[in-house]
Amino acid sequence: MRPWRETDVDAVFAAQTADPASRLWAGGGALDTREDAVALVERLRIQPGRASWAVVDGGTGDLLGSVTVHSIDLRQGNARIGYRTTGAPGTAPGS
Repeated sequence: MRPWRETDVDAVFAAQTADPASRLWAGGGALDTREDAVALVERLRIQPGRASWAVVDGGTGDLLGSVTVHSIDLRQGNARIGYRTTGAPGTAPGS
């Protein structure tokens, strides 16, 4: 895991467009354009009340998914965890 980078935009956009079913779970809405992916990665990097990381292949750096801690309530001492996965590099969604 590592922090999101601006250079992740193309991989995020490709993952979203490769698997239409994954768009159902994209909390920020559908990614119809690369600009939508730019906005999503920026939100993932700086949105208050959440901490999000890219999950990447340690050898290749390919994006494999994400892990996010969100709905953080410091007063109550709790939060929610979400995750997403992409298809393995070089495979079709669902493979």
